[in-house]
Amino acid sequence: MLEVCPRSAQAFTPDQLQLLEALSRQVAAALDRARLVAETQRAQLEEETERLRNSLLSSVSHDLCTP
Repeated sequence: MLEVCPRSAQAFTPDQLQLLEALSRQVAAALDRARLVAETQRAQLEEETERLRNSLLSSVSHDLCTP
């Protein structure tokens, strides 16, 4: 069963609030960096896939045109 905090319980102090806000900003920044890394990796993979696709098509085209 959950205990209810008594009304006499204090809220966060200004220093604790400042620390929580700083922590939340750092977490948000870390999540943004992780998202950007994932997007960069995805873009690099798509670029490499396209390069390999073009290379394969060029090779097959050349082989079909060469007797």
